[in-house]
Amino acid sequence: MDDETLRILPDTHKRNADFINAVLPYKQIGLEAGKFRKGKLTPAHPLALSHLLANSVPRQELSYEDAIRYLRKDDVTIENTQHTGWVIMTYQDIALGWAKFLPNRINNYYPTEMRLRKEIL
Repeated sequence: MDDETLRILPDTHKRNADFINAVLPYKQIGLEAGKFRKGKLTPAHPLALSHLLANSVPRQELSYEDAIRYLRKDDVTIENTQHTGWVIMTYQDIALGWAKFLPNRINNYYPTEMRLRKEIL
């Protein structure tokens, strides 16, 4: 497997985590920040929702209709955007998740298992 998960754990919790792991091994600890795939980092959904992101991470505000489309994992079209690369999709300044802006399209990285299935519009 060529995937490597990157996790974030504050230094203040490291000692406690080591102590707990000695008694009760854990599978995961900390915040999943992303996975390295073929030498590139793909950011994880929990990172998009965390308070750890810098304000310099690009964000794209969505209308209600576009936010619902994004949450359904449907195609979202943004006119006149300056963004390229990884962008946080937001609705009313609330982070929804990641999208990757490419020159000719937007790839929706909202987790498939969390997508909306009911018709809301």
